[in-house]
Amino acid sequence: MNLDKLTVMVADSDPQLVCLMAYNLELEGYTVLSASDGEQTLEQIELYAPDLVLLDLLIPKLDGFHVCRRVRAFSAVPILLLIARGKEQEMVHALDLGADGYLAKPFSVDELLARIRAMLRRAQLTARARLSPYEETATLRTITIIGDLTVDYAQQRVTIGEREVTLSQRESRLLAAMAQHARRVVPQDTLLEYVWGKECAEIPVKGTPLATPAESRRFRAFPAYFTC
Repeated sequence: MNLDKLTVMVADSDPQLVCLMAYNLELEGYTVLSASDGEQTLEQIELYAPDLVLLDLLIPKLDGFHVCRRVRAFSAVPILLLIARGKEQEMVHALDLGADGYLAKPFSVDELLARIRAMLRRAQLTARARLSPYEETATLRTITIIGDLTVDYAQQRVTIGEREVTLSQRESRLLAAMAQHARRVVPQDTLLEYVWGKECAEIPVKGTPLATPAESRRFRAFPAYFTC
């Protein structure tokens, strides 16, 4: 992975924490953007299209919930939420709105960097999975069809019959893993690794969920197609 081309946005109202994160990210070879409020965060994401966003849930003007919701209207950039320890309900709500992961404050630099590597690697693998090894042009589409279920990886589009199904980035990764193993048993460990990445094993997290409650409810639309 060529880190010289990867840009991480740090959005937090604590200037000391922003400086600490920016310093360590730059040491790792990332380009760093920073913002101190939600409005500035949205403007910079639209303007610079970073590869990953570190977003404080309690950032002023527009909090992390509003930023997540508005970013997901125009971008699939991975979002890692920074939340206060013990705020599990807020974390679940933020994941429902489109965040891809979270990190509880206070955290170590090593844990932060491991999370970032995991999310960027997943994003890169997801992008590669959308490309056919035989493609001759950048517009060639890769599609899986199972009965009336169609999964179009390149267009990030899922339909059942004529009805389009809206999924989050994490839901799309989970569905892609299951579609590639259609009508076969897929172990939960395999799905966890595909959705959260191998690096999740480096960080001890008890009860890592495959999906949020809202995502689980949406996935009940697919029981006839998959076994897990």
